[in-house]
Amino acid sequence: MALQPAHRGQVTRAGIEPTGACEIGSPLSLELVFTAYEELENATWRLRFMVDLVSTKQPVLLAEAPPARYSRGEHRTTLLAPEGLAPEVMKTTGLPEVALENFGFLEPSLVD
Repeated sequence: MALQPAHRGQVTRAGIEPTGACEIGSPLSLELVFTAYEELENATWRLRFMVDLVSTKQPVLLAEAPPARYSRGEHRTTLLAPEGLAPEVMKTTGLPEVALENFGFLEPSLVD
């Protein structure tokens, strides 16, 4: 995991709850520890599930933190997706429920 753009900082630790197998609609909590190499103004953390379809990757926004200021140094943040990957979340993107049967991955990113 890297900050966007990568040269402005780096994620140093990450943890996710729940661990192990769980219901698809279980709440997700992602804790990140990162180092900002310079001051970041109005930076927003986003957590997306990237559905890997045949010809493209389709992002599904799961969580977005309010904009924040991060000084140079180490920081900790938690992103909460209360509905996890529930079918209702997928429907808001226009993707069919079968999209969850495709390969996908979680993508945290920091946008400033």
